[in-house]
Amino acid sequence: MNLNIDEQMMGIRHPGQMTGHPSPLSSFAVSHGAGAGTGRIQDVISVDLTSGTRGTDAYAGKKSDLAGASAQGGEKDRAAELNAMIVLSHTLSGEDYARAMEDGYQPGESGSGETVTIMDRIKTALLQSGNEVAGFTDDIDPDKLAKITGSDAYASALARSFSENDLPADDGLIKEASDAMKQAQTLTQPDDAAVKYMVENRMDPTIRNFYLAESATNGANVSATGFYAQEGGYLARKADEPDFEKLESQIDAVVERAGYTTEEAGEEARWIVANDLPLEEENLNRVMDITRTAFPVEVQTAADAAASALADGKAALDGNLSDPVSANRRAALLMQREELEEARLYMSAEVNRRLLDKGISIDTLPMEQLIEELKTAREEIAGEWFPGVAEESDQGRVTAVEKYDLFGSTLAQTAVIRHAPIAFVGAEQELLKTGTLTELAARAGEFTADHTPKTADEGRSAAADASGAKQSLRFAEAAQTYEAVGTQVRADLGDSIRKAFGNVDDILRGLDLETSADNERAVRILGYNRMEITQASVEEIRAQDAKLRDVTERLKPGAVLSMIRDGVNPLKLTLDELKQELDERGEQGDTPAEKYAKFLWKLEKNGEVTEEERTSYIGIYRLFHTLKKTDHAAIGTLLNEGAQMTIGNLLSATRSAKTAARGMDARVDDSFGGMDGSYKTPSISAQIETAFSYYRAKADSVYEHLDADRLAEAKPTEETTLPALAEALEEQAQSESGTDRAFARVRARQIREQLSGEAAERAAQELKENELPVTPHMVEAMRALQKSRRRTDSVWDALEKLNGRNGRGERIADEKTLTAAMETIEDALSDGAHFEEVYKDKTQEMAEDLDHMMEETETTIDLQTMILAKRQLTVACAQADRGSFDIPVELDGERVNLHVSIRESREEGSTVTAQLPTADHGVLTLSLGMAKGQVTGMLNTSENRYPEADAFVTGVRDRFTEAAATLTEGGIGEISLLFGALPGREMQAKPVETMDGSLCFRLARTFVEAAAQSLYAV
Repeated sequence: MNLNIDEQMMGIRHPGQMTGHPSPLSSFAVSHGAGAGTGRIQDVISVDLTSGTRGTDAYAGKKSDLAGASAQGGEKDRAAELNAMIVLSHTLSGEDYARAMEDGYQPGESGSGETVTIMDRIKTALLQSGNEVAGFTDDIDPDKLAKITGSDAYASALARSFSENDLPADDGLIKEASDAMKQAQTLTQPDDAAVKYMVENRMDPTIRNFYLAESATNGANVSATGFYAQEGGYLARKADEPDFEKLESQIDAVVERAGYTTEEAGEEARWIVANDLPLEEENLNRVMDITRTAFPVEVQTAADAAASALADGKAALDGNLSDPVSANRRAALLMQREELEEARLYMSAEVNRRLLDKGISIDTLPMEQLIEELKTAREEIAGEWFPGVAEESDQGRVTAVEKYDLFGSTLAQTAVIRHAPIAFVGAEQELLKTGTLTELAARAGEFTADHTPKTADEGRSAAADASGAKQSLRFAEAAQTYEAVGTQVRADLGDSIRKAFGNVDDILRGLDLETSADNERAVRILGYNRMEITQASVEEIRAQDAKLRDVTERLKPGAVLSMIRDGVNPLKLTLDELKQELDERGEQGDTPAEKYAKFLWKLEKNGEVTEEERTSYIGIYRLFHTLKKTDHAAIGTLLNEGAQMTIGNLLSATRSAKTAARGMDARVDDSFGGMDGSYKTPSISAQIETAFSYYRAKADSVYEHLDADRLAEAKPTEETTLPALAEALEEQAQSESGTDRAFARVRARQIREQLSGEAAERAAQELKENELPVTPHMVEAMRALQKSRRRTDSVWDALEKLNGRNGRGERIADEKTLTAAMETIEDALSDGAHFEEVYKDKTQEMAEDLDHMMEETETTIDLQTMILAKRQLTVACAQADRGSFDIPVELDGERVNLHVSIRESREEGSTVTAQLPTADHGVLTLSLGMAKGQVTGMLNTSENRYPEADAFVTGVRDRFTEAAATLTEGGIGEISLLFGALPGREMQAKPVETMDGSLCFRLARTFVEAAAQSLYAV
């Protein structure tokens, strides 16, 4: 029987299918009649039921067949990183991507294993809190889904299951799930033989396993025949059935340990004994799971099983029909089990997921053993979050678990501050200046407990009863908890608060202050604390409040993780120190280039934005990007001049800063109106230091929430103030737009595509060989580089086309920066002595030039091309340390990629391999080694032998041999030819001696020249 299930299982048809829903035990009736034998078990006092009551069964020999089927049906011993890539390529949804970015992670910049861990954390945390994961599948086209599945019922069931399991609605996944559902629909109630086969081989009740068991046993019921297997494979007649009365106490004990009552599982336990299976908890649980599976399988159950398996990174056929729930959901549900309270200290949904992945039954494991397993799982997860941690600190060695706990504690204590009443800001002004995050959280917790109303009605009543100017400024403490430090005012309390503080705007106008939301909030904070309201006190509280909100909002999981990995303990830092750390780390989630790419993408998708508005919005984006880069210099300038903090004034101050900087050693950015470098403002006096702190926080908030849709909604003008723009963008950030979701879907799909297929595996392998991180963006860059080694459209060709473009994508004839750098690299091959140094310097220089070009461009297409080109330059520069070089050379009027790889070994010498794509004659690969001072090797071509190819390749060899003969004392020996070699699978020379690095580069240059000359000669 052929058990190669992965290739043959789909679409197998069964001759018949049962109807109705038979009793779960209807097929478990044990035959005690004819043929069962007449003997009885005599005088049995105690029997070891865990080893079976009698000999082995008739299907013992099938175990090896199952192992063989598993080996044939799945992947073999894949590397952990590659496994993670596969999981991400199948399960990363738009929702996952959006939430990861929201939490400050960078899915494209993180390793695949780390990204999978992040996604598991996000999903289990959402489920634990009771939030459903939408999955971005609410807009699936029903007609398209029905077409893929071939059934409206399948389409409806899969739409629901994919949404609940947060799966991307990719055609391939839908097809795989649909095929698994079809297979599930053909299954019938398993008989005793099939159940026994599954128990013996530890097979869960999955779609695949039910089919395997049915096919392997082929309906033969061993128990009913009354036979058992003897040594040598012969069948012998069994003895009498066991005396269940004498075994009852032992059976009941096993049932109880497994967590069942005799009424629930007694019959199944006796079935296990009667069928010569060891009666142990695992076997009993497995039989119970199998019996709970209803046949025929309902459509929704099949869909849930397939989708949950895919969500866990498995094949859809491995969906569990008895318990079609994903590991993430099961892990979150386990947190609600009261009987597990003793283990709660070590539990988290993330840790639960790890145990479930190992096949550990959390809800049935003895408590002592469960706690040990939980501890081990925590250590494993901590090791993944903080790999290689064993460093010295003031307190001694810091373990990964301690850092993992610090990570969780930092997020928890930040949340305590964010949910404290805003009165906390006024009550603890001095602590906000000097206190650490731990101290602030402790006081915030105490303050919240002291000022929380017993009921929501108390808060509403107190707010509604407040009247008069004096009373409004002494707003009842009962309502303060509903206006928290880091959250929006509750909608049902908004009117009450407005009534209680109805005269705030009059107070602000009397103090000659703007009637802005931040100023109104500052007055309320002062009023809650019965503090004097003056212009100075309002500005002081406003600055403290803005700083606190800015820091706590930016302390996202991604930022906290980054700090702790770098040895920084966020809990020991003050607000000012935390702000400095966050500023130095830059963007969390989006990189500046990706943030701008999203901005342009959404701007282009908004058909209601006029060309004038588009130009204005891009200008505003560049303004706040420049403010960030120049340490908010323009804000300091306006404060010194006493000018109003409007968008127009900030633009003017930025242009003035650029003018003042002329003549300095800095790069001036005309379209931004700023400069790339640090611009020092005139010293800020003590009188305006508080205002500078406030406006800087507002500028940071604007930059963080900059979005094309939000700008289009806010419609800012030059007269719009900085606080007003920040407020508008912050309010809109609370809701998610359709284009937000569309962009997340696009990015998630791109990452899935980058990590899927053989091309991704080849890229990951080369990254590992060069000791580079295997992240989606690095895989994408390496795939592009590997592709350019086989085709003439290379990264260098793309840079040539981009060279000298302005913001509109138009060519500027006198701009030669990128071209000059590429020419310098190519020229350095001729000398070879300093090539590696020149190569690194110029690739880094081109990457910096691309940074400036990215800031200037106004089209998504050009920006995406630049982003990918820079990533390729980053990979190219990094792999140079491992002797691998992707080099721009000109061939037949095109800028193509010459890949040179130098491998050295003390035992075997060194080899240089040069790979060059041509437009008409395939990919040429020259592999050279040295023996007795003479260079020999092989010239391969991907083209099969034909007259033109023969003449071209022979000409390349002859010209190379002649030109390279003078480069070594021994000259050039035999260079054999090979036609039709696949790129990347060429035969290589066998080195004997070591070649000088400069010689390798000069030989590569000679190879390119020989190819160029031969092209013209053919």
